[in-house]
Formats: sequence, C-alpha cells, structure tokens
Amino acid sequence: MELRKRYCWAFGILFAGLLAGLIAVSILLARKTGEELDRAKLTTARHGPFTLHTRATLSPASSESAPIYRLPTTVQPRHYELFLQIHLPYDEDDTLPDALTTRGSHVNITLRTAAQGVRNITFHARHEVKENSVSGYIKQFDKDAVSLLEFTGNGTLDGVFKIVSVDFLKVDIVVVHLDRALLPDRDYKLRIQFEGVIGQNMQGLYRSQFVKDGKTRYLVTSQFEPIMARMAFPCFDEPGIRSRFSTTLKYPNRFTMTRTNGQAEGEAITDGLWLIQKYTTTPAMPVYLNAFLVSDFELTSVDAQDPSEEIYPFNVIARKEFIDRGDAAYALQQGKVMMEFLSREFNQSYIEHLPKLDMAAVPDFNVGAMENWGLILYREARLLYRPKVSTAEQKSGVAGIIAHELAHMLFGNVVTCSWWSNIWLNEGFATYLMYMLMGQANPSWNTKYLFSYWVIHDAFQHDSYLSTHPLYDPRVENNTLIDNSFDPIAYAKGASVLHMLKGVLGEIGFNRALKEYIRANKLGSVEHGDFLREVEIVALEMGFPAGTMSRYLRSWIEESGYPVLTLHRGSGTDPSEITYTQQLFQHPTSNDKRAKMILSPGQLYGTYT
Repeated sequence: MELRKRYCWAFGILFAGLLAGLIAVSILLARKTGEELDRAKLTTARHGPFTLHTRATLSPASSESAPIYRLPTTVQPRHYELFLQIHLPYDEDDTLPDALTTRGSHVNITLRTAAQGVRNITFHARHEVKENSVSGYIKQFDKDAVSLLEFTGNGTLDGVFKIVSVDFLKVDIVVVHLDRALLPDRDYKLRIQFEGVIGQNMQGLYRSQFVKDGKTRYLVTSQFEPIMARMAFPCFDEPGIRSRFSTTLKYPNRFTMTRTNGQAEGEAITDGLWLIQKYTTTPAMPVYLNAFLVSDFELTSVDAQDPSEEIYPFNVIARKEFIDRGDAAYALQQGKVMMEFLSREFNQSYIEHLPKLDMAAVPDFNVGAMENWGLILYREARLLYRPKVSTAEQKSGVAGIIAHELAHMLFGNVVTCSWWSNIWLNEGFATYLMYMLMGQANPSWNTKYLFSYWVIHDAFQHDSYLSTHPLYDPRVENNTLIDNSFDPIAYAKGASVLHMLKGVLGEIGFNRALKEYIRANKLGSVEHGDFLREVEIVALEMGFPAGTMSRYLRSWIEESGYPVLTLHRGSGTDPSEITYTQQLFQHPTSNDKRAKMILSPGQLYGTYT
C-alpha cells in the first residue's frame, strides 16, 4: 500500500503524457480511412531520418498457411568447417567458367547427438526455385556427396556410416538416412560436397555490381537473415541453434578485398588463377550471422579500445573512390565512439569473441544494414556520408543505423532470440539502445527527446491497426510470417516497452537489469521470460511486490494493443483520491473486440507508455 501511494502521482503525470500522445496520434490516424489502415503495408521502420531494415508486413489473413518444419533437436551442430569456392567474373568482359556458382564447395559439420535411436540427420538447404528465378539455391546432391564419421575417444575419426539415401523435402528440408542408429552424447562429423548457384536478388549469397570507367564490375556478398543462409550452404538454419564457424574462401585472384566474420589467417595461398584464404573461427552464433564479401574494395581503419584497454581494428570497407574522397570518415568516427561506449557501459569485451570489426558498404542491399558479427553490411547510402554534399538528415540517418547495428553486437549476437516469434528481443532492444549510442556520439542532438517523438508515436500508430500482433507472437510458424515479424511492432513497440520499463525502474535499475540479462545469457538463446527474470530480480531489490513487474510486463509482451486511461480526481469520498478507467485504444473505424490490457486500479507501476 505504501509503495502504491509513493508512485501514484508520478504515474499520474506519466499517464497524462500518454494521453496527450494518443490525442496527437488520433488526429494523425483520422486522416486515413479504415480500409486504408487495414491493408497498410510497411517495408521500413522509419523513425524520422533513421530508416531500419524491417520487411513487408502483411495481414495475418493473407499469409501463406504452409508451416515451416522446425528441425528436430535430436542432433545439434557444434562446429562448421566451410570451404566455399566463389566462381565470380571480375567484370562484364570476364569469361570465367562455371560463373555464378560455388562449384567445388564442401562443409564439414561436427554434430552432437542428444537422443537414442537417431537414424537420420535433418537440416536445411534451399533446393527448389521457380523457373527463371534469379534466387540463389543449392543443387540437389546424391548420397555419394555425403559421408558421416564418428569421433573416437582420442578425438580421431573412425566408424564410417553408410548413407542409405538423401531426401529433399518441401520447405527447404533435407534428410540424410543412415544404415544404423547414432549413439547418444557422441560427436560425429557430417561432410557434404555441394554446388550452389549465386543469386542476383540480394538474398542469400548473391552477386552485386557497380559501374566503373564505363564497365560493370562484380562482387559477391550476402544477406542471410532470417532464413537465407540455407541458400548458400547446407546448414541448421534456426536462430536458436548456435555453432562455431571456421571458413575458407577460394576466389579468383583479381579480387583483393575478401572478408568474412573472422580475421584472415596469414597470407592467401595461390592456386593457379585462384586464391585460398582461411579465417579465424567465430564464437558460437546462429548461422544467419555469417557474412561474406568478395570484392576489390579498399579499407580505412581506426583503433578501437576494449574495456580491458586492448586495441582492435575498427574498419570501414567501400569502393576505392569513396574511401579516397573521405566518405567513410564520418562512419568510422561515429562507430568507434559508439562501440567503445557500448562495451564500457555493459562491461562486455568485443575482442573476447572476434579480433576485428568491419563495416562494409555494398551497392545493392535489400535492407538498410545487417548486424553480421564481425562484418556488418550496409547499403552504401546508409553508411557513407560526404561532407558539404550529404544532407543533415542523411548525416543523422547514418549515425542512427550505425548505432542500431552496433547495439546488435550485444542484443542479437551475444544474446539471440531462440525463435522469430520473439524477434523484438533483438530488434526492440537495438532500437532502444540506438538512441543512447547516438546521444553519446552526438550530445547536442538531445536524442532522448527524439525517441519519444519518433519511436513511441510510431508504436502507437501501428499497434492500433487491426493487423497488429503481440511482441511475442506464437503464430510465427511459416516463412511468410517469419519475414513479416520484422515490423514496426518488433522495432518501435519493443523499444517503447523498454523505455516504459526504464521509467519505472529508473535508469540505474533498468541498466542493471540489462547488464544481468546479458551476463546470465551470454552466447545463449533466449525467450522473453529470460529477460523478465532479470527484471523481476531488480524490481524485488527496489521494493516492488514479488511477481508484480513480470506479471504486468507479460501483458504488454503477450497481448497486442494498448489502453486509453481516463484519470478521475476526487470521485469518491476522498477528494484527493485518483481513480481511473481504461479501454483498448483502436482507430475509430475499427470494430475489433480484442481483450484489454491487464491493469488493475491503483497498480499503475509498470503499465504506462
């Protein structure tokens, strides 16, 4: 009771702010008809100048109904040794054989069995494309391209299994059938020789291009999130499955700048007209965080400092003319400041995981940027800034998207959502922290005020549509819904709920909960309950009743929409008493009868926006 009185007036003021925001949003929404809102589709989350990499949002009624098959948990990958041969012409005059394929590639996957009686191994490979498609895919291989060996007690390989058959099923599923069962809790090495087709549609492993001196030049790069790593090599393509990756690239020797997540190990080996380059092993991470770049770009670098005071290279990679002109200097300066602050604030070492951090600008990229661990890829216009030519909006946009992607180095990479139904644990956190990082690099911008204007109002708008959904959406079970889960609800509402929580716990308490969340789940896969557990611990230490904070946060996470609150003063026998009523806010044309947010009179803490 004392706690309730302590917070009552404070939350009354906060709710008054909420109502003012709702009035502004209502005026804005009234300009659209209900029909327009119900069919509204958004391909980007645009918070002012900060355009992030959301994808098309469809109404659930129009989503494809075919389920995506979740992989069985009987076998888990632990380590990939990927050899990827890139057959890429240097320019339009190059007549390289087997162009735009990965002919000669193979992958060795170390597996650990987790059950008895396992007689098959199931994984992902995109093996079907429509006729005349420009999408990348893996050509179907037969059983002779697959082998399986067992690790013996001394770490050597023995016990060759017979591969009975290989089945290519719908929804990118491949099943390898064995002649006998695997033993539980044992390690095996699965080897697959494969040939892929390099795409031309900015998905998976794909060819990009640009014109220089009147001639078209080519490069290969990648975009694997959410479910496109399977287009490049056979893999276990789910966010909750973490493995280490040791990559070797083989590519034509005219390309001088090749990168992946790890650092190059020594000099490339010459093999005729080809170069072979090995890279250091990554930390355990989801397969979608892999990235590749084969190009003739150049690099500019600055030293960044870890909390341990160790130094590592922070690099920007782009076309030579952009590097020479100084277009990468701003990104380099902003990124260094932001990354050093992020590491200090959360006391998390970057070089504990990887020895370098690249930010690369590529000509064709189907999203604004992608947080691949160690090799962040950007669309050129999102990373490069030309002083006295680029606009102020472009300048702040570059800073914003760099901040968002660097925030993912912790929230998304060190800790990853276990399934796409909780993608807000990646994107909502990165959206929230991007304003903190921008503020550190640009104190005069007053980014805390920008957050309320751009992010919270965006959340209000999209969460009032009939097509809205909860932050945690258990319906995400097929490819279309996975892609559509990257929407303003995940980004803007996810960040707004975190902003709301900071208002309740205070900045110190909130930051302590974030730090404990990272520490407790480091290199792990999480559900929203893992975050709520750390919040509850902090809330208890601050004097909140047990279970209160997590209970009310669940209503914001697991239900869609938000309430309109009407405050009443002196309505009872006590003229100083404040009571309120609530109802679900919807656009005026909506007849939706969804359940209301859980909110009990007098218990205001933790339930404002």
